[in-house]
Amino acid sequence: QSPPVPNPPTVPATAPATEPTLGLDGFCPVSLIRDKVWLEGDRAYGCVHRGRVYLFCSAEDRDEFMANTDAFAPVLSGYDPVIFAEQNRLVEGKREHGAFVDDRIILFADEVTFAKFRENSATYVQAVKQAMAATDSVRR
Repeated sequence: QSPPVPNPPTVPATAPATEPTLGLDGFCPVSLIRDKVWLEGDRAYGCVHRGRVYLFCSAEDRDEFMANTDAFAPVLSGYDPVIFAEQNRLVEGKREHGAFVDDRIILFADEVTFAKFRENSATYVQAVKQAMAATDSVRR
């Protein structure tokens, strides 16, 4: 009789889940883009997109978001594009330091990076577009 074959080591099928963070501090991205108004979202109408939980004012707003997520979600998932472009690090942007650029929401960590962006926005916009394109091609 042959000796028993040992079981191979097991590898988890997926990486441990991390809790998605609240996007836009719970404000509705659809009302922000569509109406330029900060309205608090309702937890009854939420969804997860790129690791963020977004809350909406209504089911209709959530459905509109889901039909075109990247048109409503902050650029680079809300990370500061200046720090990303210069240091290749993801640092949370804050809505207090946010701006609309080409009908998109861009969040900055502080006034310093916001000022840098205003001085040379084309450079940072290009870096973000390249990063988003690379991310999209990996996800497909």
